Amino acid sequence: MRTVYLLMISVLSFAASGGDFIAEFYCIPDGNEIRVTFKSTSETNVENFTIQRSVNEINFYNIESFIPKGTGTIYSFRDFPFQKSAATSTIYHYRICIAFDNGAEELFTDVVAVQSSVSGLARTWGTIKAMFR
Repeated sequence: MRTVYLLMISVLSFAASGGDFIAEFYCIPDGNEIRVTFKSTSETNVENFTIQRSVNEINFYNIESFIPKGTGTIYSFRDFPFQKSAATSTIYHYRICIAFDNGAEELFTDVVAVQSSVSGLARTWGTIKAMFR
């Protein structure tokens, strides 16, 4: 059984430049996952939206990309980062990278941080499951 304790949620955070394309961006822990959701305000010349995650707010890794479906679309992704970390308490940092099909420089939203704790039992179970993937 996995136990997750929510300690902090950052909601509705976006950069001025990313804010031209993203209206809402939030991350909410839900059981053994973190639900990352955002809504577009403009998708003109957008090639894709990529959700990125970091544990140190320096090195971000792509975890999911979306092809634009139209202005006002709500995009959502369920992330299961807990079994990938050996720590019992980790702050996960998320941001959205906006890539353009016209060669314009990529834009990034502000970072949204979520701090969660996972019990030792859940961490061990996640490690066992990962061995069989």
